[in-house]
Amino acid sequence: MGRFGKIQVRKIKDRFRWQRSTAYSLNAVILSFLVLILLGFINFLGVRHYKRFDFTEEKLFSLSSQSIKVVKALKEDVVVTGFFQPDQKPAFDELVNKYTYHSPKIKVSFVDPDKEMAITKKYDVKRYGTIILEQGKRETRIEGLEEEKFTNALIKVGKEKSSFVYVLKGHQEKEISDQQVGGYSQLKTSLENEGYGVKDFVFLETKEVPKDADVLLIAGPMLAFAPQEITWIEAYLAQGGRVIFLVDPESKKAGLERLLKSVGVDPKFDHVIDPISKLFGQDAASPAAFMYGSSVMTEDLERQKVPTIFPLVQSLKMIQPLPKKELKVDALVKSSPNSWGETSPLGKGNKVKFDDKVDERGPLNLGVMVEEKNESGSSKKKMRCVIFGDSDFVSNQYLGHLGNENLFLNVVAWLAEDEALISIRPKSPSQGRFLMTARQAVIVGIVTIVVLPLIILVSGVLVWLRRRRYA
Repeated sequence: MGRFGKIQVRKIKDRFRWQRSTAYSLNAVILSFLVLILLGFINFLGVRHYKRFDFTEEKLFSLSSQSIKVVKALKEDVVVTGFFQPDQKPAFDELVNKYTYHSPKIKVSFVDPDKEMAITKKYDVKRYGTIILEQGKRETRIEGLEEEKFTNALIKVGKEKSSFVYVLKGHQEKEISDQQVGGYSQLKTSLENEGYGVKDFVFLETKEVPKDADVLLIAGPMLAFAPQEITWIEAYLAQGGRVIFLVDPESKKAGLERLLKSVGVDPKFDHVIDPISKLFGQDAASPAAFMYGSSVMTEDLERQKVPTIFPLVQSLKMIQPLPKKELKVDALVKSSPNSWGETSPLGKGNKVKFDDKVDERGPLNLGVMVEEKNESGSSKKKMRCVIFGDSDFVSNQYLGHLGNENLFLNVVAWLAEDEALISIRPKSPSQGRFLMTARQAVIVGIVTIVVLPLIILVSGVLVWLRRRRYA
């Protein structure tokens, strides 16, 4: 009986083990099946609801806000044809997929010039890396895979008519052909990249603001305007003209005060001083502006905390009451509360100090926007103008500083009613750098050269001693 009982007990145990192992196997199969179903469901959702995530600091794998606005504003299909060698196709796909993600109106095709010679000859493509964008009968082409180039091409091909910025000459203004540090040649390039034609003119030749001017730019005049020239500008504004006045503290001789006061702005011809600007490597007379008004032109700069630099800028006072009831005048850019308007002359050796008797404490207006109010039922084009107390902030020397270029191009887009262009433009990736003080560098050197190797050595000796003890 004892032997029989042991045999039965063993059988029961074997059966239990079999049942338990079978249950484990069955659970594993069911769990694997459920995981496959879950992965399939997640993949289905991913295909139906595609979402991109970019965790890089500068959003290197995402489009800029301007590019997104431009591509979402497309009303017609844009056919994009890329002529690349096969090994460049992944890079081309990576670029265009960023755009097709935001709009189905971009139709993409890839052409290998070595295999599809008929198409290559039809488009007269001479180089690898050419991208052609077509919308209707309009066409533009670029070379390279930079977002900035591609977005600018979208802007150009999407414009039904050309827009022109006219730059006034004849009063020692800044010149668009000047490539020196104080010139505007880089600004001209930036405007052309936005799809604007840029021309200069003198009143002696035209006797008026050119008819096809979408925006008139008066940049830092140093000589007096003739009364008739002021009249021509007033006539242009009365017809719904769009003007940018860049009036330096030294521009008083130009005689634009009466014209500016007629639109509700009083230039003070002082110098705005802000000690905080030294944090940006700037002189105190080159304020770094963080404060923006409530405007579509500055909302992206405000949200992303992008400052702008204004070297040797004067303050602008908004006149109250306004000279005309139909005007709307608002601050566009302001200096910090630590700034003030220095009324004494600036010069070498002159120490500036706030004087509450004659100087005005900040925040002060550095840029002001003016527009006519919309009247119900009126189809008349409304006047718009923007006044800055400085012309150097968009010179070749300062255009690329912080938010200067974005601010000015947004102003031009607002005046020309190109709302899709108002944003922060694409920027090139910068190299990530970790800066250390001399003391921190010494500490890092000691830790990496002495401490870490010593820890490894001591750990090895301890392990050897422990193994020797129990051997």
